[in-house]
Amino acid sequence: MTVPASRARVRRPHAVEPGARERLLCAAVELFERKGYAAASVRDIVEQAGVAKPALYYYFRNKEGILLAALELVASELDRTLDRAASAPGSARARLAGLCTLLLVESRSHASLVRVAHAVFFSPRESLPPFDFRVFDRIVARHLRRIVGSGVARGEIRAEASRLITQAVQGLVMLAVGQHVGRRRGRLSPKDMRDLVDLVFDGAGAGPRPSKGASS
Repeated sequence: MTVPASRARVRRPHAVEPGARERLLCAAVELFERKGYAAASVRDIVEQAGVAKPALYYYFRNKEGILLAALELVASELDRTLDRAASAPGSARARLAGLCTLLLVESRSHASLVRVAHAVFFSPRESLPPFDFRVFDRIVARHLRRIVGSGVARGEIRAEASRLITQAVQGLVMLAVGQHVGRRRGRLSPKDMRDLVDLVFDGAGAGPRPSKGASS
């Protein structure tokens, strides 16, 4: 009886060079960014990585597997980055600004990975392996809620403004990352991010608010 390819046990190659998995993943990300996922072949990836095909099949099974590994790497890097920012000392305002600026810096450091994830998101779904892209929004929202919640508990943020400030900062994050992924002109800088967080935060802080009829 033939075992389906998706369930078949892949044997470890007789000789797997040290670092082969990392080289395969880096090569795949570079090719997916440059040629696109559909156009990059297994042969392209192994030649770029300088390893034999059995190593790719052992670590990732197929091209879909290596794409999923790349997307999961983006998600895990994002989670670690935002956890670091959310765990930092300081006020909610300072941590929100730190989260935005750190994410911007990290997205530059992992620009190829972020661009691949962005490109894949807008590709026809029928040509891609299953992946829940909502995970990125959930990770960002979870860490933002964590910071905003602590700000509410400390009296830094009005409770009724917590949902809106979370959504506003999440939108700011997505805008900034999207600008850098697309290499657009006039991209937001880390200072811009801090200034925009200040603008958002000043409208949601716990201090007295001007009356609706007050002049600016």
